[in-house]
Amino acid sequence: MASIPRKLLRNAVGLVNITAKRNYALPPDPLARFKALASASKEQPRVLITGSLGQLGRGLNTVYK
Repeated sequence: MASIPRKLLRNAVGLVNITAKRNYALPPDPLARFKALASASKEQPRVLITGSLGQLGRGLNTVYK
């Protein structure tokens, strides 16, 4: 397996830090507020599967969790 050239790796690290330095360069995540709310709650949400997905049963519910 080939290794990543050091120059390319340095450039990739620089791209990661662009959001901290230049906030205007990348648009903010529109779902950030909802992700924060979802991670803050400890209780798992209850999901009601309706329609054709409901006919597949509880096995599908475990797959989606």
